[in-house]
Amino acid sequence: VKNYYSLEWMVDALDVLEMLFKIDDLNGDVNLTTMIHGVTNAQYLNPFETNLFGGFCMSVQDVMISDERQSKSVVFENTFNAIQSLEILSNEMNVGPVRDLLVDVDALITHVSRNLVETATEIYLLPLQDSSTEKALENTYQALHVLNVLGEPDLNHVKIQNFVEANLNYTNIKNIYFSYKIASLYDLSVQFDIAQTQSLVQSIYSEEFNQFYLTLDKEQIEPSVLGWVFEMARNDEVRLDVTYDNDINLGDYCYLSVELG
Repeated sequence: VKNYYSLEWMVDALDVLEMLFKIDDLNGDVNLTTMIHGVTNAQYLNPFETNLFGGFCMSVQDVMISDERQSKSVVFENTFNAIQSLEILSNEMNVGPVRDLLVDVDALITHVSRNLVETATEIYLLPLQDSSTEKALENTYQALHVLNVLGEPDLNHVKIQNFVEANLNYTNIKNIYFSYKIASLYDLSVQFDIAQTQSLVQSIYSEEFNQFYLTLDKEQIEPSVLGWVFEMARNDEVRLDVTYDNDINLGDYCYLSVELG
């Protein structure tokens, strides 16, 4: 965490420390105020780059490189990572709402809103680079989460649900996960096919690599899938069967078995 140049690395580290209830230990080892300033200063504020203005660069060090290189690192994932980091840090330091920490909150809101697409039936975020359905679902969730953190009014839930339901794909676990995240954010009544989801999870697991593939065609291993599956299963107790040793001594191994049933 001390070398917190990448916003992605920073939020991953902060997230783990928060889950382990160790953020307060970090406060005694790292200047959290400096970390907050590093994140907020990574906001890209060149008004001539209309679609990028208000978003976030990839690293807190990007402010030291040319504007042209900065602009190439502005993607919604970085904005999401920045806001998540500020959420954790502001909660730990009790410094108030995230929106009050930002250099230009209006620019960020404009950045997100400008890239949201609203049709007669759907609302979604148009990715800046990757045009795949899965990236659109991921970025849509990230954009909606950012707007929620900033206290912006909710968008039309029916249109958001329509977008999710129209793009559900039970051959791609990333599709299912971010559809689930969007539905959970607003408690939408999306009817997921549990049987197809279970079948997908079982089919994409590789016993050879002890990892999950991203899709049924098994072309790409994705380490994040394990966390996605656990997160979804964690919130559905009926289908989560966990077996583990009751008594575990300090320094011993813990054998954990988790099944989706």
